[in-house]
Amino acid sequence: MKKWKAVLAIALIVGLASVITACSSESASSPGGKAPEAGYLQKIKAAGVIQVGSTPTGPPFTFLNPKSNEIEGLMVDVANRIGDELGVKVQINPMTFATLIPSLEADKINMISAGMQKSEERAKVIDFSIPVYSYGETIVVAADNNSIKNLDDLKGKKVGVQEGGLYFQKLKEHPDIVSQGYKSTADMVAELKNGRIDAFLGDYPIIMHMLSENKDLNIKVVSGYQSQWVGDVCIGFPKGSKDFQDAVNAAIEKLQKSGDITIIVSKWGL
Repeated sequence: MKKWKAVLAIALIVGLASVITACSSESASSPGGKAPEAGYLQKIKAAGVIQVGSTPTGPPFTFLNPKSNEIEGLMVDVANRIGDELGVKVQINPMTFATLIPSLEADKINMISAGMQKSEERAKVIDFSIPVYSYGETIVVAADNNSIKNLDDLKGKKVGVQEGGLYFQKLKEHPDIVSQGYKSTADMVAELKNGRIDAFLGDYPIIMHMLSENKDLNIKVVSGYQSQWVGDVCIGFPKGSKDFQDAVNAAIEKLQKSGDITIIVSKWGL
């Protein structure tokens, strides 16, 4: 009797072990088990939309059209074409420039498409695409000024520059140029027209867009001037979203080879 009890106990133990093993195997392989986390690109394709952060105050890259009350611009067009290439919709989310990176880090948006240049500091917290557009500074003078051609011609001249910007810092390396800080491009235009400054430095695409929209300003960019401080405008991604980054880079390369990026750039007067 004791022998049969022992045999029965062993059988029950073996049977229970088999059941546990079978359940464990089924849990790991069945659809009902926890699936590995999908990549960032798959997450976006599953949602069917890319949430894009853009600013309403950065023409011609991104700006608010007062008639349609929608964000438009070069980088909006690029974002929409990227969406076409990836087979998903694009939702433009207007926000201030300062909140673009925090919104990306907080997973409120999937990418940044604005007039944001890649920099070492920004690259520490977000990833960037290959360049979409590159630009630097231009020199703006009165329409009848033909004597200023380059930075050397600005020696001893009073030159406007926007406070806090890259060029404001760079002009400090040229003590022979009398730099004057201003809060906005509009302020520098007014000072130039009134003769209080001889020239000013500004972002080439922004100045070109301004001139295309205002034909009667009686100012011009210096023809043939080569920018000294050039930066790349890129798409911004969350750190670690390499599959998404690779897909967007492939889309940008395709748009560049087809000439579509050139068409978009020309559309916005650049």
